[in-house]
Amino acid sequence: MIVYTMLVFAVFRGLFLIEALIIHPELSFKGWALSFIHGIRLDISASSYIVALPFLVWLMTGFIHRDWLHKIFHFVFYVFTSVAVLTGFINLIVYHVWGTLFNARALAFATQPKEMLASLTSVQLIIAPLIIIVLIVINYKLCRSYCFPENYEHHPKHSILRFLIIACIPIGIRGGLQQIPINESASYYSDEAHLNLAATNPLWYLLNSIYKSGDIKRNEYQFRAAGEAKKICSQLKSDGGDSLQFFKSPRPNIVMIVLESWTSDIIEPLGGDSNITPFFTSFCQEGILFSNIYASGRRTDQMFPSILSGFPAQPNHSIIRYSDKTSKLPFFSQYLGKQGYETAFLYGGVLEFANMRSYLLQGGFKTIIGKEAFASADMNSKWGAHDGVVLNKELEVINGLKTPFFSMILTLSTHEPFEVPMKSKIAGKSESNKFRNAAAYTDESLKEFFSKAKQQAWYSNTVFVLVADHGHLLPRNHEYADPACYRIPLLIAGGGINPEFKGTKYEAIGAQNDIPSTLLKQLGMSDTAFIYSNNLLSKTRENHAYLNFDDGFGYVDNSGSWMYNFTNKKFIPAFSKKGISTSDSSFIKGSSYLQTFYEQFVGL
Repeated sequence: MIVYTMLVFAVFRGLFLIEALIIHPELSFKGWALSFIHGIRLDISASSYIVALPFLVWLMTGFIHRDWLHKIFHFVFYVFTSVAVLTGFINLIVYHVWGTLFNARALAFATQPKEMLASLTSVQLIIAPLIIIVLIVINYKLCRSYCFPENYEHHPKHSILRFLIIACIPIGIRGGLQQIPINESASYYSDEAHLNLAATNPLWYLLNSIYKSGDIKRNEYQFRAAGEAKKICSQLKSDGGDSLQFFKSPRPNIVMIVLESWTSDIIEPLGGDSNITPFFTSFCQEGILFSNIYASGRRTDQMFPSILSGFPAQPNHSIIRYSDKTSKLPFFSQYLGKQGYETAFLYGGVLEFANMRSYLLQGGFKTIIGKEAFASADMNSKWGAHDGVVLNKELEVINGLKTPFFSMILTLSTHEPFEVPMKSKIAGKSESNKFRNAAAYTDESLKEFFSKAKQQAWYSNTVFVLVADHGHLLPRNHEYADPACYRIPLLIAGGGINPEFKGTKYEAIGAQNDIPSTLLKQLGMSDTAFIYSNNLLSKTRENHAYLNFDDGFGYVDNSGSWMYNFTNKKFIPAFSKKGISTSDSSFIKGSSYLQTFYEQFVGL
């Protein structure tokens, strides 16, 4: 039975390597066969977990000779191997969409299956269940044919053998007799991230990810004494007293448009593809374009605390899902509400997704509008209302607000599966071109929105903040740990900007979570509560950006960038500056930053 489960893992490892080659044909697959060898220890550990309970039942069959007990033995093993098969298959889907292994963060979306399935195309929604059924049937037939003997002979020697096998299972689970139980690093052998991921057993990784995600009572990211880390972290924040001032008035209206998945790779002035977002390019002449801004996280649920609370994304967790913790965070929207701003939030999708509604209510938004406000004819087949419809609704909402107001809108058309009500602008049906076409549609919708907005009386005293919720692997098929996946546009423009600053580009390296501090300083308000937010326009700021992913973190500053993997405690060579080490000043700063804010996350 252990041999069978090992073969199951080997098959899915092969499929994973084939998929990675299809997605990233430019990658080197030299040494790919070694992933099967280096994956053996985790495969044995995962297999031992699978057979532990069935073997206990099997042990009982040596003393209780009943057919029903044998059937229980068969059923339990079949169920557990089916879980392994499903995990391997789902892992392929998650890697295709997210570029990472199937983990607790992905599993959390299973609590909202409608939204989870919205990332798949209609064809995928038909094919995936069929494949699952086929896999379950094949697993059943193989288990029945090769894992269970037809005749059971009972002999004292067999009982001794059973005890010996059972006694070996705990050793298999912990990966051997060494002092420290096995972990993911046992499968890491290459500088190529995809080969390490291929060698990592998907079931073992998922179970370990679930275990780690449940631990929110201790800070496992400790690099130095807490006091020293906090002191280093505090030095990264500028007082912002010498900040440039580009708002025309002390209390302008503010409209924040958060663009789903808008990576810098589709923004021509940021080095992205040309003619995908021509309106956004032209609108850059009406404000300040920040050209080196990075999202701290990879998913939309990590964006809200970053943009509104200035709180960076956490490994293995998303603070927005913990209402007791988010209630203790500062909120930019709440600050504005106390200053007389009327507040509103608009989204064409489901507000319950990722605990969004709870967070927005805590943030003091007085008007919160979601999917239920739109007609069924205005919906795409998956996530919600099309961006053009939502932006038109935004105009209605704004026109009903008293000035000054703060309105926030989240788009969704550039989310998988990229369904938009517009004729394709780019030929081809590849995922990359579907993404480009969806971005082009949103850009056209923005053009129409601003054409109408400029005719409104409130426009001349309104500042628009256009920023992405996170980057994307597409359209250039970046690897998951590539810092380029995090680089996003940030444009602050509109009638409320001083004319002298329009059409400028600000190249300071910054993060998405720097937005609250930057805006508060423009409003002449204190940003001291936003301790991880740093005014982008301060002349004395220390340029930096923290990048989060579940298996590690990264950092970008004026000296370059690096990505560090928690599993093997090594830098990822392909995405790290040459000569980087843990004694480098940028690593000391980045690790102190992570240690400090994660300590606060645990303590909230």
